[in-house]
Amino acid sequence: MNIIVSDFTGDNFHFRTDNTLTRDCFNDYYLPDFLDGTVVSAGIAFRLDKPAKRVQQEFAHRYITSFTPGLILYGIPAKGIIGESAQTIRISLDQSTIIPLGLQQTDSVQNSVLTLKTGTANHRYNLNSKIITETVKLLLEKLSGFFTFKTGDIIFAEFERLPLNKPNDTISLESNQSALVDLRIR
Repeated sequence: MNIIVSDFTGDNFHFRTDNTLTRDCFNDYYLPDFLDGTVVSAGIAFRLDKPAKRVQQEFAHRYITSFTPGLILYGIPAKGIIGESAQTIRISLDQSTIIPLGLQQTDSVQNSVLTLKTGTANHRYNLNSKIITETVKLLLEKLSGFFTFKTGDIIFAEFERLPLNKPNDTISLESNQSALVDLRIR
């Protein structure tokens, strides 16, 4: 299984290994010693139902029928770690792609507000059927032009990346004020 992380335009993307995936969402997250901090991003994870290559937008609904909100943590490598090593560390921390819920069907989306809380800041993202449908169409068309998807692959469409500045900072992700993720960075 591959995890492809993209912005909502499909213009910027990268791969994450499957060892980054977890459902464990109510614990402490211990930073490795080689990190100076973390960056967090909320988003939507879409699961591929069958193999896909060069899919046109009007056929996207045949390949992706389920989604769930999630969270991604990125590492900020310590000073002295540079180049490709720094980029690898940044995107491949163990258990840093957090998908807390089972999948929901894309054709039964209810309007909801996804709230990412970091320390004292709250960031709200509206989710509705139009956003989900349009994101699926755009990302699958763009990304399937670059590589072939397998059944079970995940496309994670991320919102903005937000730095966590303090030790013991907390991260929570809520959907309509119901907690999905609650982490303390240690």
